[in-house]
This record gives sequence, structure tokens and C-alpha cells, in this order.
Amino acid sequence: AHCRSFAQLADAQWVLNWTPGNELQVTVDPADAFFRYLREYRPRVHVAHSQVIATSLVRGTDILTVMPWPLVEATPEREGLCTLPITEVLNEAICSIITRRGKPLSAAAQCFIDCLRSVIQRMAQSDNPADRRLFHAVDDLVP
Repeated sequence: AHCRSFAQLADAQWVLNWTPGNELQVTVDPADAFFRYLREYRPRVHVAHSQVIATSLVRGTDILTVMPWPLVEATPEREGLCTLPITEVLNEAICSIITRRGKPLSAAAQCFIDCLRSVIQRMAQSDNPADRRLFHAVDDLVP
């Protein structure tokens, strides 16, 4: 819990949430501190095909994981977890909504996007510090 760099975690075990097949096809970005750490120290890495399983392993053992900040901030996920303020900078992850080009969205899909944008904007401006903290790392990039 007191580690501040990947070097201090040289002997750590990790569980990573990768979908089937992706664990063999990960594109390694030389600028990504985490994947440089994996190459240099070669820690033991377990693969979970579910974030729920990965989080349960972290809660019940001394295994570590990497997860998006909003997931860390979500109240149920935070309970029993300790975040490590690692000094190395990690690449940002981007989650996207992808649609078929030239095809109008269904009413349900448009409603989902509208609701998502509304929640992101509202929660980022919330009076509740926990809500603002949760949505601090969520950017609504849709124009």
C-alpha cells in the first residue's frame, strides 16, 4: 500500500481484465509505463474475463489490478480497495460509442446517448464532492 513506483512492485502479482484472445494480441505502446513495467519485471499476470472477478480477487488477496479511475471511484468498487499513487504516467483509456456510418441511430440508441451525456454533464457539476470526483475523469467528447 505504500508503493509509489512500479519498481517497488517488481514482485507483485496482477490480475488484468482482458477479453478472450486479447491477452495474446495486446499492442504494446513503448510510452506506456505499465507495459514497460510488465516487460522489464515480468511479474506474474493472471487474466480475468470479467471486471467483477478481477475486483473480487483484488479484494480477497494481495493481487493488484489496473482499472479506470471512474470505476475506482464507484462506491461499491472502492470498498476494501486501496489505490496506489504510482508516479509513472499511464496512458489514458478511451471508451467509445460506435455506430454504423450513414445509418441513423434508433430512438433507443439516441436516448441512451442523450441520457449518458446529460448524466456526465450534471454529475461533473454536482454539489456532491463524491459525484464530482467520480466524473472528474469522464469527458463527454461527443459534439
